[in-house]
Amino acid sequence: MPDSWKRSSTILIVPKANKPSYTIAKSWRPIQLQLILAKTMERIITNKLTNLNLLPDNMYGGRKNYGTRDAIRALDTFVESNRNRNICITALDVEGGFDNLDLDRTCNMIGEEDKHLGDWIKSWGHHHQTVYGFNGRTSKPYKTDKGTPQGSPLSPILFLISVKHMVSIKTNKDKVILTYVDDILTATAYVTKTKGQTQHQDTIDRLCEEAAKSNYRFSTLKNEKIYIRTRGRERLAPTMDGAFISQKEELRWLEYFITENWGWAQYIKTLINKVARTGKAISTLTSRYQIGGLNAWCTQRLIKGLVIPQLTYGIELWSKKTHIKEVVKALHGAIRNAFKLETKTPTLAIDTELGIPHWTCTSSRDKIGSHSEPTH
Repeated sequence: MPDSWKRSSTILIVPKANKPSYTIAKSWRPIQLQLILAKTMERIITNKLTNLNLLPDNMYGGRKNYGTRDAIRALDTFVESNRNRNICITALDVEGGFDNLDLDRTCNMIGEEDKHLGDWIKSWGHHHQTVYGFNGRTSKPYKTDKGTPQGSPLSPILFLISVKHMVSIKTNKDKVILTYVDDILTATAYVTKTKGQTQHQDTIDRLCEEAAKSNYRFSTLKNEKIYIRTRGRERLAPTMDGAFISQKEELRWLEYFITENWGWAQYIKTLINKVARTGKAISTLTSRYQIGGLNAWCTQRLIKGLVIPQLTYGIELWSKKTHIKEVVKALHGAIRNAFKLETKTPTLAIDTELGIPHWTCTSSRDKIGSHSEPTH
């Protein structure tokens, strides 16, 4: 990796929500801007790492066929297979995962499968330089030999490799561990509170022990739990570092909203409300009734890029005909808003105009997933 390719610019793109002070660097989300050639090379190495099959099946993100939908499908399968039992789900957040990654140790793990690849990544990871930019001002160059660059194609899979031992804890039909890069979720199915508490707490303790071996720790402020089909007296009380993990009525994981009832009805309502707002926002930009706005082609592209992906995110998990009907109705409503069409405009004509697939409501769960491949 040429030294000139290891130079980058780091900018702060958006402030993080609910921070007490935005004069502190940690309150902002940074990203490194690299040369196109450098990112292309990193993408090639990422593909090589993926082909080594270093990661177990319960680790998602950073590789093909292990996306957000696959992670949620795995959780859905676990919940459905334990329908007659109580379930405690705990979401854990690795604190400063990318910043504290031990690159030498990770490269040694890679080197056990491919020595040359491990050596190349070790060389790539050292002697980086970056300048920081904010409000039109640029800092002097700083060396960044620690961790991995935020925004690099290599960073997610390197992090997964660095923590694979942590989530390789033996599981069974009663418990599951799922990760999406640095978002870790563990779920335990139980009948009696005593046994469930022991199993769930043991999993959390083991995760903490394995994390400490790689100099990682979990953020005590961001850890959350939720219960599914659990009566009050059967709720577990998992702890971390002596403090109880906070309970949520609605747990957000990978943009999904997990509720105690474990149903998609409330989640779909959330999507529909979001899409309705998006449709109204697009309508203010169109040129049908105003001068200087977007034309029909641009409006169509906005619908394809913003409305449809939002509304179909996770559609392969929905099994009820009513869910699909609600989604189709919301989609047509957003299109009518965007184009300022009359309510009597035939929906099939709109679908044909915009290239939207015609969904039927007589399919099984498997067939529903095949009608439209949602994007994220």
